Amino acid sequence: MDETTMAPVEADFYTQHRDELMRFATAVARVSDAADAVSQAMTELIANGALRHATNPRALMCRTVFNEARSMQRSGIRKRARKGVV
Repeated sequence: MDETTMAPVEADFYTQHRDELMRFATAVARVSDAADAVSQAMTELIANGALRHATNPRALMCRTVFNEARSMQRSGIRKRARKGVV
């Protein structure tokens, strides 16, 4: 995610927590999907303005990263099933 496209509040939050969010996403998803999960979650939260208005932005970001990582896992499982690889 490019910090120049974020508002200062969001950029500060991202800078402060990106390493923690990457570790969290890596624990939840495959290592190769962690950066994508964090980036997609941050993009979603910026687009809908939820991060800016959150009472606990760290918890919101962790929950969103978790949901995105799980979604990516399910998508990967479905792709492998369609290809016949389990």
